[in-house]
Amino acid sequence: MMSFLGPATLIPLGDPLMSLVDTVCIGQFAGTTQLAALGPANLVFSFAQYMFQSLQVASLSLLAGFMRDGRLRRSEEVLSTAVFMAAVLGVATMLLFEAFPEAIITATGVRDMSLLPLSAEYVRLRGLAQPAVLVTMVAQSGLLAQQDSLTPAITVAVSVLVSLVGSVVFVAGLGWGLAGAAITTVACQYVGAIALLFALSKRGKLRIRLTLPRREVLWELLTTMGPLSITYLCKNVSYLFIQTTAATLCTIKLAAHQALFSVWNLLSWTITPFEQAALTYLPGTRGWRKRAGITLLVGLGAVGGVLCGVVLAALACLAPQLFTRDVDVWPHMNNVAALASASMFALGIDVVSSGVNIGMGDAKYVAQSYIITLVALGGFMAVSRAMGWELWGVWCGVVVFFSVRALQSTGRTLWAHLRRGTPEQEAAEEAAAAAAAGEGRRVIQPTLWSTDVDSPDQQSEAAARNSWGTDAVEQLNGSAGSNGAGTGTGAAPESGSGSVVRRAAASPGSFRISPAGMPSQKPAGGSGPASSSGGAAASG
Repeated sequence: MMSFLGPATLIPLGDPLMSLVDTVCIGQFAGTTQLAALGPANLVFSFAQYMFQSLQVASLSLLAGFMRDGRLRRSEEVLSTAVFMAAVLGVATMLLFEAFPEAIITATGVRDMSLLPLSAEYVRLRGLAQPAVLVTMVAQSGLLAQQDSLTPAITVAVSVLVSLVGSVVFVAGLGWGLAGAAITTVACQYVGAIALLFALSKRGKLRIRLTLPRREVLWELLTTMGPLSITYLCKNVSYLFIQTTAATLCTIKLAAHQALFSVWNLLSWTITPFEQAALTYLPGTRGWRKRAGITLLVGLGAVGGVLCGVVLAALACLAPQLFTRDVDVWPHMNNVAALASASMFALGIDVVSSGVNIGMGDAKYVAQSYIITLVALGGFMAVSRAMGWELWGVWCGVVVFFSVRALQSTGRTLWAHLRRGTPEQEAAEEAAAAAAAGEGRRVIQPTLWSTDVDSPDQQSEAAARNSWGTDAVEQLNGSAGSNGAGTGTGAAPESGSGSVVRRAAASPGSFRISPAGMPSQKPAGGSGPASSSGGAAASG
């Protein structure tokens, strides 16, 4: 598992690292005005990336589940459909950026009109990479679903290195400024997308089919994206409140904000592995194992937030020259360094606590809490604009956002998932976990949208075997060899002392909440082969 999580940690850092490279090179070699113009432009691309993040997460969830069940043909259909959607959405976004860059930048609320042509040119050039960006996100999901995190990590590392070299050549050497940075980013994105597609065609078991997607597969993918899109939309709008307020700042203060936010954004992604661990290991755990795991992960998130805050404050106060040579920008970075540091601590607690809540089946609460946070932040940013708090108000908004999030997510974790039950409940949970471990059943992590039974065609696909073990239905029925051992070299984890197979009975056509915290629907037609009582939902 560590060999998988190690490279996987680098994957989400790709875009923040390239943005940081652009920020440093522009600040050092192109001047304060172009550094300020980079702020509204990066806001546009961050918004576009978060809007389609649900496509990446949904495709990964579906692919991982189908791969574990040995349904290779279905996996290839989902991957091909996701790539098709990514290409179509990427082209549509690219055309939008090419046609209306000035209007898009104006919508960010930028006040200094001298920044408009610079930001618009950057959006027009970098917008050419949108198809590659979305295809890259889906291709990464295809490789991660096959437990290959090394290939995407290598691609990200090479892309960042090429971005650094290109920015030095085009921005510092040739003096192309924002245009040079945008051209470099576009080249890196297409090289990375081609490399990942080539890796998919040569490595692993999945192949992309160049055909139009079937309506059934397309609907399954869209349905899985639905609840995720709501969460990401609320989060995106919250960031939009903050960044559009920053876009109204004067050039000097906007440059200071852009320099500080680039580092903050990069450091914030370093907390992601703890969230992934919560989603991976907590479902199915009970009793003291659950409490110990939650306590450890939340503690690591808090420590990580503190460390990231210290690093951020040190860079802003002691080494602002790394980001810009303009000494007029430095004091403004120093003034909000403490706020930025405090927000990192709240972020560390919130990200892990939210991962715990989702992993323990509390996704509905997480979505509701985001709506509450959105309302609170919108009200605060309105007051900040009315009072003229400017840069200080922007970073107070970041603190408010993550503080409100942390209070809700951590409170829910403490009350619902860390609270000890009665001795009888504790004993029952331990007995259930021990019984599941004694049966030696294989533990399967459910997808975000899973069905209790397959159609006849889908059941025939389950006869295929892959390196993750034998058919999941046979495993759940206890007929796949002694002690439920897998057959492949990359077998899925066995059910250990802290895991349990959970069965959920439901009437035909009814909804239930899976252990991953997302709704799934049992189709009509009675019980499936996995359970005589109406199907099984297993957690890993």
